[in-house]
Amino acid sequence: MSTSNGTRAKVKSSAYLQAWDQASLSRISSGGLRARTGSALAGYAVEVSYNANVYVFALQSTTTHEAYDAVDLDQWQFRVAPVAAIAQTGHDGMGLSRVQAVGGDAVADRGPGAGDRSRHAPSRAGPAMGPVARAGTPLVTAAPMR
Repeated sequence: MSTSNGTRAKVKSSAYLQAWDQASLSRISSGGLRARTGSALAGYAVEVSYNANVYVFALQSTTTHEAYDAVDLDQWQFRVAPVAAIAQTGHDGMGLSRVQAVGGDAVADRGPGAGDRSRHAPSRAGPAMGPVARAGTPLVTAAPMR
């Protein structure tokens, strides 16, 4: 997805719960961080690369099916990391601890009009707010589809 100012964002989502029966909660991981670019005219690039300016990691954090509500934003954690932080890892994918390390605390902001953007919810683990928020880069918000 691209913002109106040309910033390319890649959103990666994960969840502890799946729609099928599980013996245990799913391991949180985000893969496919690097990919080949391509177009109908030029075909695919030979090399893989990080193809976004910013990565948004969305975690549906509910651990019981009874409590699960996909549209309840309080059940989601969002972490934002610039491509430089992702590229520094050199990985195509990351587990939750690495996402927390590069993305910092979960962002508490719930979009326009949600209050003071300088306040962020503490995460259960991870360092202080990551470099994107600390540098004052606006968070990516998506407009509803029409």
